[in-house]
Amino acid sequence: MRRIFGSAILWVGVFIVAIGSAPLLAATAYGWSHGDPNPNPVVAGMFAAAMFVPGFLLIIIGLALGIVRFLGWIDSD
Repeated sequence: MRRIFGSAILWVGVFIVAIGSAPLLAATAYGWSHGDPNPNPVVAGMFAAAMFVPGFLLIIIGLALGIVRFLGWIDSD
């Protein structure tokens, strides 16, 4: 069966983006919950930025591979 979202590369990219942005979201939520309207999680932001680029590229590659397999241009094993 052909599926667009069946590529492991896509899900690895989603996992990398989720793991990379989790510390930034946690630090921001912690700051807001303790009354800081402008938290400044610099290290968490740099980590999220560093993880977003490879994760986003893997998502794009996985989607392209899924679309190519869905259209039947290559075998889907």
